[in-house]
Amino acid sequence: MSFLEATKVRRSNVTLTNTSPISDDTIVNIVGHAIKHAPSPFHVQSGRAIVLFKKEHEKLWDFGKESVMATMPPPVQATILPKVAEYRAAYGTVLFFEDPSAAAVLPPQLQGLMAKYPDWYEHSSGMSQFIVWTALCAEGLGCSLQHYQPGISAAVQKEWNVPETWSLRAQLVFGTPMGPPRGGVDKKFVPLEPRLKDPAPRKSHTKNPTTPPRYCSDRCRNHRPRPSATSLEHRIETAFVALLSGDPSVPAAPPKTKPPKGDPRRLVLCSAVERLVFNHVPDPTRMYGRQKNRAKRGVHHEGAWTSVDMEDRAATARQDGIDGYSYSSDDDEDDGGGEVAGVPIRLGPVQSPRHRPELTAAAGTGTSPPTPSAGTTYPPVSSPLAPELEARRAGQQRAEERELVRQAARRGVAFGFVVGSAPVDAPSRTGQQQPAAGDERRKCEAVQNGRVVEASFAKGEWGVRWRE
Repeated sequence: MSFLEATKVRRSNVTLTNTSPISDDTIVNIVGHAIKHAPSPFHVQSGRAIVLFKKEHEKLWDFGKESVMATMPPPVQATILPKVAEYRAAYGTVLFFEDPSAAAVLPPQLQGLMAKYPDWYEHSSGMSQFIVWTALCAEGLGCSLQHYQPGISAAVQKEWNVPETWSLRAQLVFGTPMGPPRGGVDKKFVPLEPRLKDPAPRKSHTKNPTTPPRYCSDRCRNHRPRPSATSLEHRIETAFVALLSGDPSVPAAPPKTKPPKGDPRRLVLCSAVERLVFNHVPDPTRMYGRQKNRAKRGVHHEGAWTSVDMEDRAATARQDGIDGYSYSSDDDEDDGGGEVAGVPIRLGPVQSPRHRPELTAAAGTGTSPPTPSAGTTYPPVSSPLAPELEARRAGQQRAEERELVRQAARRGVAFGFVVGSAPVDAPSRTGQQQPAAGDERRKCEAVQNGRVVEASFAKGEWGVRWRE
């Protein structure tokens, strides 16, 4: 029971018996908790209490009867004495006191301030009474709060040896209720608006706001438009449903982890749907992982490692040949290939001017080289980056397909997968079919490393299973 619910249960009940559903020690502990934790001005802790049970309780209300008969006229006695008899028939009473001498521990200026505001003690005592009253009602007891002081104050002080500085403030009678409070009559409340003012306008956070949110239709509340039966999204969602339902006609890879004991639900990994829909099969010869797949930095050299200062003269001569000086060697027809940052680079054959007579003739004359004739052919320049570009495009396509599968898994968590066989409506303008009225959807939950996680935060190898 929440605190607010307990405050509703707390009501006055005077038809009580001399029994209790809880022990006396529990009642004393509740009263002690209230006296200890109830607020007090400047934390002087001025609250005091005495708990009376059975015979002691009856003795208290004998004092009450004597006080009524001694101080009230007969017409009033006829009304009050039956009530005193009801209080005496209960199980016990809590006497609440306030001790103003507790303020002696304060500095002189604060003691003077306390003397000007004696109602602060009343505030503290009222909170103690409310705590005990609410707690006892939550435990199944009935209570009623009475104020028969000062008529019984002197008798109480003498009978139970109460210090003179203690001032009696209230008496809380408790016992097992014989029926509902006030005979089952509900409380009647006046409107709250004139009693509570909220000058600062703010948005309503109640469960039933005055202006409910509006949707274009009931379908938009909880459902996403159903994808077309011929779309790739539909194929992926159908694969998820088949694997989650254990369709024997669908080939499924054995699970990597053993399901928890007693849980018959199947865990379908996103990678399993990738293999089923897109035939994504891991390459056993390839090393996966961010660290292992990182390309080497620098120029790749065959053989032993050499620094710039250790380059041979042949390499220097080759570089000079590129700058315009002729050189001759046995590997003039080499394509000059190599790798830069792990990417093969092929520049084609490096030819000196002596291999191109038409350029040699035009050199130094200031004339332009001759225009090639129609029959002149040159060796085609190969595209060394074509395999790399093709592999890159294939990798991009695979990443897009991988993300499509994970998007479908997140939709299954948020909206659920269609497991019914209801017909679909006609496609909308966007090409998506609207959900039929008879669609049966079943939601999933995202699981990663054996734990249920938020689908939007799932990374790496994760899957889904039917939600309980």
